[in-house]
Amino acid sequence: MDMSEQKHEILRYLGGVEANKEMKQVQSRWDNLATVQTKYDDDLAEYQANFKNTIVDRGTKLEAQCGTFFQKWSLNRPKKNESLDKESVREYSNKMKQREEEWQGIRVKMSQMQKECADLELPAMHFSQSAQIEEELVQEQKMWADLDNFQKGLDSMEQTMWVDLRLDLS
Repeated sequence: MDMSEQKHEILRYLGGVEANKEMKQVQSRWDNLATVQTKYDDDLAEYQANFKNTIVDRGTKLEAQCGTFFQKWSLNRPKKNESLDKESVREYSNKMKQREEEWQGIRVKMSQMQKECADLELPAMHFSQSAQIEEELVQEQKMWADLDNFQKGLDSMEQTMWVDLRLDLS
């Protein structure tokens, strides 16, 4: 910027009155550009601050959503000593699959939030109950997968004629 001002001074000196008028216009335009650039930088800083606040707010809401999910998860799973009939087991199995799908949606949001935090150089967000939910989900998925396999085998056995089954057993 200093170089351009020095060039303008030299041109004013060499150019005379007409060049001097044009140089004054260049200087006013240059000042206008500096003003516009300052305003742009201020607007950009304000936008970034608002965007960062929005990210933090979304993170807080996502943490609350994790808590709500965990409560639903805890309430909807069967108790360990509860005896269930076949239809109740299927109903629970379907509910657990729905909860797993819901959790996958929350996990996608959490990973997007982590990426946005990294992009904006914000500290990484930690979702306090996510590790516990993941751990319980893995255990429940194994159990329900075993139950589903058992149910499929039981269903196929129900459709098999007793004579065919008796021949297979002997």
